[in-house]
Amino acid sequence: MADPFLFISRIAVLIVVPLMLLFPLVFAMLVPNSAGSDAGRIAVRGRTLTLVLATAVLSGLWVGLMIAGLRFPDAQSIANYWWLWFFPLWLFLACPLIAIKRPEWGSDLLGLGWPGGSTADGGEVRSASLINRERCSPVTRGMWAAPILALLLSLAAIAARGMLPFPTHADAAGGGALAARTARQRRT
Repeated sequence: MADPFLFISRIAVLIVVPLMLLFPLVFAMLVPNSAGSDAGRIAVRGRTLTLVLATAVLSGLWVGLMIAGLRFPDAQSIANYWWLWFFPLWLFLACPLIAIKRPEWGSDLLGLGWPGGSTADGGEVRSASLINRERCSPVTRGMWAAPILALLLSLAAIAARGMLPFPTHADAAGGGALAARTARQRRT
């Protein structure tokens, strides 16, 4: 009988990888364009074309690897991890495009210097905190109770396992119920 997990994982690859590759493109296309200037619209068009081409090339390469994987197992292994291309598509192509399309969402989402508007030029006013942050932890002592309790319970379960009696050779060879049942099964 075939392993059902193997079948499920192969079907999951056929679903997850295309979804991960298409998500940045679909999300960026669904964001409404509020770029006011002509330069912004041209930048949106160019970056959208770049994202479309990159998604098409990566999807085509994935399909090629899946087809080659029928004959070469190494190609199938590479295709199984092709979903990792989501991160460059999202971080370096889709997020800058979204920042140009919607400058009010903030441009420097991850500190990568993406184009678009910025909150520093007339946006939100920030103030300094007068609390010494070195001594103030946002995690209270009560919040540590659940992880410590889970750790202690897992250690207790491991320790309790050591208290269980181990089967001996006398039980297996002697008059144990398991030995009697296996002896009857051998006779039939």
